[in-house]
This record gives sequence, C-alpha cells and structure tokens, in this order.
Amino acid sequence: MNLGKQNKSVWSVILIWLGILVAFTVIALLCMIIPSLFASVLYHWSAIGKAECRQIGNNLLIIFTVLRYVIAVWLLCLANKYWFKEKLSFNNWHWSWNVIIVTVAALIFYLYNFSTLQIGFNVTDMSNLCFTFGPAIFEEIWFRGIVLLTLVKVFSQHRHGILQALFLSAIMFGCIHLFFSDMTLSDTVLNACGAAGTGLLFGALYLRTKNLLLPMVLHFAADFGANFLATTALNDLSLVSIVVQILVDIVFALFLLRKTLVRDILS
Repeated sequence: MNLGKQNKSVWSVILIWLGILVAFTVIALLCMIIPSLFASVLYHWSAIGKAECRQIGNNLLIIFTVLRYVIAVWLLCLANKYWFKEKLSFNNWHWSWNVIIVTVAALIFYLYNFSTLQIGFNVTDMSNLCFTFGPAIFEEIWFRGIVLLTLVKVFSQHRHGILQALFLSAIMFGCIHLFFSDMTLSDTVLNACGAAGTGLLFGALYLRTKNLLLPMVLHFAADFGANFLATTALNDLSLVSIVVQILVDIVFALFLLRKTLVRDILS
C-alpha cells in the first residue's frame, strides 16, 4: 500500500513537471515570437533591399531589435500582473561571502574563455549589443523572476522542493535555446545544455540574493563574451567544455543552496 502511494506520488510530481514545462515554454515562445514577427515585418517593409537603403536598414535593425525586447518584457509584466503575481525584486541585497565568491568566480569563468580584447563596435555590433542586453533582461525576468519563484511555491511541500524547482526552471531555460538557432543540431543541443547549466547558477544566485540584477549582470557578461570577445564561433562547441561548465554550475548551485540555507530562502 505504501509503495503504491509512493509510486503514485512520484508520477504526480512527474506530471506536474511535464505540465508546467509545456505551459511555461509555450508562453515564453509566444512572448518572443509575437514581438519578433512584429519587428521583422516592420524591418522588411522599411528596408526592402535597395542599396541606398542599407544604412537605413541597419539602423532600423537596431531600433526594431530594441523594440522586440521592449514588447517582450511588457508582455511578461502583463502576464505577471494578471496571472503569476510574483514580486520582481531589484533592490534587495542579501549578500554574503558565499555569494560574492561564486559571483566573482562565475565572471572569471565566463569572461576568461573569451580572451580577445580587440573589440570594434560598428553598426552590426550595436545590433548584437541589443541582442546581448535584451535576453539578459527578458530571460532573467521570465525564468528567474517568474518561473523559478512560481515553481518554488508549487514544490514547496515536497522534499528537496527548491532543488526540484531550480532544476526544472533550468531545463526550461535550456529548452528555449533549442529554438531560433542557426547552428547544427548537435551544437544546438550542446548550447541548450550549457544554457541549462547557467540557469542553475543564475537561479541559485537569485534565490540567495533575492535580487534580479545579479543574474542579469552575469547573463549579460556571458552573452557579451560570446558576442564580442569570442575567438571561436559557437559552432566550435565541444562536449567536454559543456560538461565541465555544467559540472561547475551544479557545484556552485548546490553550494549556494545547501541544506542549512534552505529554510532562510523559503522565508
């Protein structure tokens, strides 16, 4: 009897995981696709490929890239206001030596892998800069500020509920990176796995500090390094480097969310 109840409980948790994963992924995709389509249509209407319109088109690309993320963040805030109703924290500062050490180590880890310092900002780079700022704001509000906190509430009564919420939110964060990729299938999967790893670290830091600005800064640093400091293309991703990164992220996350601190986080 007890074994049957235990198996039933396990399956109910799995179904909750799958249901939340599908629902949140669909919402996140809509929040990205709608403004992307809107910006894309405006861009192609405004710059139709004529040689004299190229510079105008490049400037419009920057404008519409910014517009894309402004609309996406606005949609997220609306969804949060009327549905999720999570409090997005930007001014809480629950710092400790553990958080400082992990943050500095993460910055070094992310930026050291991109060693070239010769950065030339042209118009194309400015559009990349928008793509660097945009995801850092949009994805952290969505996956850490809304998704992670919602999942913490869902699994608060389960044993290791915080870790379940953290890992599920990280998996969802990785799944989003399977879309909108121009890399090969294998490299796309590796990139998504790496994103899931960083999602663990960003989520753990947010739960410890209760401040979205910290994961935003780290997210920006990681994307900035990939867009501006990288000496090799993303399609040169190796399985070993991704596994090492994921292991480092897991160690940092578990260190930040060790058992003695869970009660403080839940409070």
